[in-house]
Amino acid sequence: MRASYEAIQDQADSQKQALLPKLTIEGIDYYQTTVTSFKVGLKTVTLGDHNNYSVGPVLTATLFDSSQLTKSLQSTLALANSKHEDLQFGTMQLLLNVRLAYFRTQQDLETLLFTGNALKLAQAQEKDISKRFAAGSILWPFAKVDPPP
Repeated sequence: MRASYEAIQDQADSQKQALLPKLTIEGIDYYQTTVTSFKVGLKTVTLGDHNNYSVGPVLTATLFDSSQLTKSLQSTLALANSKHEDLQFGTMQLLLNVRLAYFRTQQDLETLLFTGNALKLAQAQEKDISKRFAAGSILWPFAKVDPPP
């Protein structure tokens, strides 16, 4: 998830660069088949050569793009913001799930502790009733059931 957010951030950065003017060095070499020439008296004067070249810096800038670049940049930034919020939501959701699992585990441990205490109490009561029955202080209330050993 973090990688897609970073990819969209990089895309937004590259779109920002498209809005800036660019200075490059270009070299062009081309062959011109027809060279303009004219006669001056007896002499023919040619303007240029068949082999032409151009080398030098070139400054390019986009003046009017009907807001395509800016709207595309705004869209990409909104998408990046959405991915960032989604990343934060996923982090918070993970934290919530971990805390919820912790509290459920604590609740289960308490339930287990209470069940163990209830079992100890029942065993103590059974031992007390067995001792009282053996001493003859109480009669076994269930006639069809044999008394405990």
